[in-house]
Amino acid sequence: MALNTVKFVKIEDKDNIEGNENKENIEENGEKEEESMEFLKTYNDNVTVIEVKDNNVLMDSDKKIEKVENPISFKEQFINKRVYAVGVSTGISMIGFNLFCSFFVLNNTSENKNQNSIIEYVKRSPVMMTLVIGLISPVLEEFVFRRLIFGYLRKYSAVLAYSFSCLLFTLSHFGFSYHLVHDELIYFPIYLFLSIQLTVAYDIDKCILASIIAHIINNILSIIEIIFIVL
Repeated sequence: MALNTVKFVKIEDKDNIEGNENKENIEENGEKEEESMEFLKTYNDNVTVIEVKDNNVLMDSDKKIEKVENPISFKEQFINKRVYAVGVSTGISMIGFNLFCSFFVLNNTSENKNQNSIIEYVKRSPVMMTLVIGLISPVLEEFVFRRLIFGYLRKYSAVLAYSFSCLLFTLSHFGFSYHLVHDELIYFPIYLFLSIQLTVAYDIDKCILASIIAHIINNILSIIEIIFIVL
């Protein structure tokens, strides 16, 4: 991630020091001005300048007092090893959770309309469904639920962002049907936990590629299971 150096400068002295990055100190006026401070951030060549009216907060212009993180661009995510590590580890974790639920929670006795529909689609067109469910669907869902919905709400509240986006993602797998949720209630916490895993994968570095990779791994392996075991 790109890091910015934050500098504090006094508003009335800004014109005197602008363009002089090596100046060490700002002359004091002697008298303390009003206690309230007005902050104005401007970004120039990875340097954040914060203008203040209070002499007490003036600091050495070369001192790094804060690190401002810029999200990694989507293009840069493809060459970031950490993104792949988070995505793959999350995908493996999701598969492990699914296996645990299959053997110890569901025990192959509960019907799931969403899963049954996928099985029918795969029977009709294995190649097409592998492409749609394994690749296209994860990309679209991650951009909608993680990048757009979660990303927007995360600016205001982490709790709200996690709760709303994960709940919405879970309900989407029941077709937003109350009756279906009621009939297949045992699957609700399973989808919810999977959604939380994907959201955490995105929230770690705000890299959508990480959650996309995890989602693809989960869906692809599920399709492989359907093709070679269920069918």
